[in-house]
Amino acid sequence: MLGGCFALQKLYGRSVENTKGVIQIFQSRLANQPAEKVLQAFEVWLERSTEFPTPADIIGLIKRNGRPPYDKSHY
Repeated sequence: MLGGCFALQKLYGRSVENTKGVIQIFQSRLANQPAEKVLQAFEVWLERSTEFPTPADIIGLIKRNGRPPYDKSHY
């Protein structure tokens, strides 16, 4: 899933040569999350964004059960 995101989404300065390092960071940050929830979060991300996610983006989706983050008006 991550490789597909890397191939399809906007990377803003990242290069394909960095794929291995990016995957290692995602694996280390997401290792404690249930695999099913990680995949669901990536699917939600792909439906909502054209930009490459960060581990924090995926973890946030997992914690919010796929709901978008609050906007300023909520606070």
